[in-house]
Amino acid sequence: MHTSKSSNKNESTAQAAREAAECVCFNVRKAARLISQSYDRALKPHGLNTNQFSILALIGATPDAPSLSEAAKALGMERTTLTRNLRHLDKADLTQTLVDGQDARTRRLALTTKGWAVLDAALPSWRSVQKQTLAELGSGNWQHLRTNLDHLGQAAAMIG
Repeated sequence: MHTSKSSNKNESTAQAAREAAECVCFNVRKAARLISQSYDRALKPHGLNTNQFSILALIGATPDAPSLSEAAKALGMERTTLTRNLRHLDKADLTQTLVDGQDARTRRLALTTKGWAVLDAALPSWRSVQKQTLAELGSGNWQHLRTNLDHLGQAAAMIG
C-alpha cells in the first residue's frame, strides 16, 4: 500500500511539475534572465548592468528630469526598487536626485556629466547586443513579441 500511495503522490507531483513548466511567469522570467545575461556581459566593461543602463537611458531620454514615480512607472519597477538601484548610480556619481522646483515633496532624476559620459560610452555596446538579439529573433518577430509583452503586462496589471 505504501508504495502505491507514494507512486500516486509522485505521479501527481510529476503532473503538477509538467503543468508548472507551462507557467507564463516562469517562461517569461527565464527568457528575461537569459537575455539580461547577454546585455549584462556587453555592459560590464562600462561598469553597468542592464537595470542600471535602463535607468540611465530612461533619464537621458526624458526631456525634463523625470520624477521618481514617473521613472518607476516607465521602468515597470516599484519606487523602492528604483530607489535601491539609484543608490549605486548616485554613489558612482552617474545620477543625481533633485528637489522639484514647484513641489518640494517631488524628487526628480538627472544624469550627471559623468552619467552622460558613461551612457554615451555604453551605447555602442548596447547597440551591438541589441542588433545581435534582433538578428537572432528577427525584426518581425520582435514587433509581434513586443505587442504580446505589452498585452501580457496589461493583463498582469488587471489580475492584480
